[in-house]
Amino acid sequence: MIADELIKNRENLDFVGRVVNEAAKQNLVLDTIDTAYISWASWLFDDLLQYRNVNRVYIVGGGAALIADAVRKAWNHLSEKVVLMDEPQTALVQAIARFKAEE
Repeated sequence: MIADELIKNRENLDFVGRVVNEAAKQNLVLDTIDTAYISWASWLFDDLLQYRNVNRVYIVGGGAALIADAVRKAWNHLSEKVVLMDEPQTALVQAIARFKAEE
């Protein structure tokens, strides 16, 4: 969907200009996306606080790239053990392989 691509590419102003036809509305669209993201990220942080005793975090799924930074901030004490998985179909196998490599 074009809306998904707009959210993913919201920092690419050339792309935004091609998608949002009316130049005067581009800032409104971007502000709306940012406001929704900030609200959602705040909810995510609050929810993640109840899981402080994890050893590693693997971020997968359709919105993974959108939440990766927020998850990394929530679990900054894990540093490189917070990983955005590129291939969600093989994420479990990759996670097991990484875990075994650390042993």
